[in-house]
Amino acid sequence: MSMIHVILLAGGAGTRMGLGINKVLLPLAGKTVLRRSIEAFFSFADQMILVSRKEDMESIRKEAEASASPFPIRFAEGGPT
Repeated sequence: MSMIHVILLAGGAGTRMGLGINKVLLPLAGKTVLRRSIEAFFSFADQMILVSRKEDMESIRKEAEASASPFPIRFAEGGPT
């Protein structure tokens, strides 16, 4: 059986939306967009890599930990743009 690895890109800055915050950290029906995205893979992924901007990494890690993921989540820092 092959393993399913997910790479979730969470490196936005919300600039075009004029937010000043990464849009994946915005609330959506009681949870962040990021947590809902992670949870969407719960039933079939074996591992996930979250890619984020350096300045958002702490918040991204906290959200990932709060998701209580059934699979391991690793983190990678994205590039400048």
